[in-house]
Amino acid sequence: MTLPTLRIRTSICANQTDRDVNACVEGGADAIGVLVQVSHRAEDAVDLDKAGELLARVPPYVGRYAVTHATGVAEILALAKLPLDTIQLHGDVEPAAIPAVRDRAPHIRLLKAVHVVDDCGAPASEPWYPLVDGLVVDSVNHSENRIGGTGRTHDWSISAAIVKDSPIPVILAGGLRPENVEEAVRMVRPWGVNVNSGVERNGAKVCSLVESFIRRANATDDR
Repeated sequence: MTLPTLRIRTSICANQTDRDVNACVEGGADAIGVLVQVSHRAEDAVDLDKAGELLARVPPYVGRYAVTHATGVAEILALAKLPLDTIQLHGDVEPAAIPAVRDRAPHIRLLKAVHVVDDCGAPASEPWYPLVDGLVVDSVNHSENRIGGTGRTHDWSISAAIVKDSPIPVILAGGLRPENVEEAVRMVRPWGVNVNSGVERNGAKVCSLVESFIRRANATDDR
């Protein structure tokens, strides 16, 4: 199915405080997320109780999601108890695990991150097409043991090729900020974009940066 790209959807990840959530809501984010169950380096994760509190603050008509490094079915399903609509699988989950998650939490949408390592070609995304609701193409930094939240961009031509071939929505992530998101959208043409530290100052989300990011993500008129 070809999806319309009249507007770029925007998600803001790794919210840690009520202030973060408020900044994202007031800035106009389409979806607000938390980072939980980490097994790789990350300074902005929260525990499940805090995640539930933050997500409960998100008002109607704004999406709520959790990003997890978990790979086991039981651990992933623990997130289904949170007030969310989407789980973003950022770890090395086996495709065979997805049907079990679907069976026990059919109301939850699933996104799968695929990680781009420059000079290594496109990551395998085809196995995920029939299993999940969308892909998140993100940067990775193995030297720092980071599988997200790297603050680094990657080769956007790789992401563009994934978007061109994918039958499901693709969200672009990795090092995006207000200053570069317009160029990224023009080159990659994703369904949506995801940002974390690119809309922060001193580790906190800033409403004006969220607003600028969203405006610039939608500034290109050649779609």
